Amino acid sequence: MSKKMMVLAISAFSAAMLILPAAASAWSVDNPGGATFSGTTTTTSRLFASGEPTITCEGPNHISGSIAGTTGTLKVVFTKCHIVVLGITIACKTTNATESNEIITSGALATVGIGGGTTRGIKVTPESTVVRCGSTKPITVAGSVIGELSSPSTCPTATTSATIKFVVEGGKQKFKTETGSSTEINLTATTEGGSPVEGAEEAEGTVTFTESVTVTC
Repeated sequence: MSKKMMVLAISAFSAAMLILPAAASAWSVDNPGGATFSGTTTTTSRLFASGEPTITCEGPNHISGSIAGTTGTLKVVFTKCHIVVLGITIACKTTNATESNEIITSGALATVGIGGGTTRGIKVTPESTVVRCGSTKPITVAGSVIGELSSPSTCPTATTSATIKFVVEGGKQKFKTETGSSTEINLTATTEGGSPVEGAEEAEGTVTFTESVTVTC
């Protein structure tokens, strides 16, 4: 290839790259000092685990937390939680809950890219959480779960709210890897005396920030 043809080829490649959509990686909430948020949703949430009854939380579920840049904290209080065994509904609760059907969990969150770099996601890593349903053996939930930021759908943008969806497909989490990594991420559920099995969470929630925030890519 002549020098002139090489220059033209490089120029064409550079122009093509400029018109490609930007990959969604670790997006951020850029507000001085960070931002706090809270929300209540009536959407039913479910926790699946291989070989275990599905834990269903009918809600309302309460969400609160804070985020600064690409990291933050999150607390969720699930209500009306239960399993169904042989047609019998059994209430489920965590050891730190006062109600017999309340599951409380807290942990860290981080913004990530998912879906091959085309979607903004959020990774939540809860503290090890022990759930007991009636007189059944307690189950310890650990690991991390990745959800999708479904709103706002564009960035940069100023907003007062955000919606996060945790989607389950075929009993497994829809998104299990971050952009640029092949390592799978998922929750685990360990029944007392047993071994960890893969878990998955189905949930959706909208939170409201205490002030308008700027979401950047």
